Amino acid sequence: MTLKEYIQDNLTKMMYSSIKALMPYGALFILLLGILDFIVIPEKFNLFLIYRVIAAGLVLIMFFILNAKKTYSYKFMIFISIICTLIPAGMVELMILSFGGHQSPYYAGIIIVTTFVLGFLQIPFKLSLLLIVTIYLIYLLPILILDVVHDAKIFANNNIFILATSFGVIGWKFFQHKLVINQLSLEYDLAREKERLKVYSDRLEEYSHRLEDMVAERTK
Repeated sequence: MTLKEYIQDNLTKMMYSSIKALMPYGALFILLLGILDFIVIPEKFNLFLIYRVIAAGLVLIMFFILNAKKTYSYKFMIFISIICTLIPAGMVELMILSFGGHQSPYYAGIIIVTTFVLGFLQIPFKLSLLLIVTIYLIYLLPILILDVVHDAKIFANNNIFILATSFGVIGWKFFQHKLVINQLSLEYDLAREKERLKVYSDRLEEYSHRLEDMVAERTK
């Protein structure tokens, strides 16, 4: 196994473990935040509860699909990571469009999705960057297309907070990924060195047995 294969194999295992832990916890968290809907906007509580139940249900379906698979590839884990990001981000965007659009205080939900999902998932840096851009575009594009921005200051404020959080998270993920790669590279080098030492040890033991046999023959 090459270093690249070793790193990818271990990253796949880390992605699997983190996603498997995130899904049920994330589904529960999505439902629990319904308490916020009841307090902030009770008139939209029923509608938002439907959004939350659907989103939590989809996350749990993906969880059962993941559990049902006996084997999982690197590409499959990337696919699951993307889906697990699109579901809550799409749910929050529907809430934003249903409650204030560009002025909606639910823009904070985009920040929660960014920090919650990216904080849990142990994924490569490039995928982290892709997911952060995707989350932001899910927030931005529907508002620009479906909403009329008449309060530019609030909209700018919301975007600045989302972008600031995104830049902080992506910096964190960059250094975290770098540390993981360095650790895996060190583990690979140590494993290879251990294999070499075992080969040398086996050869030395073989030579020792031969020497003993030669000495035994000469002393007869």
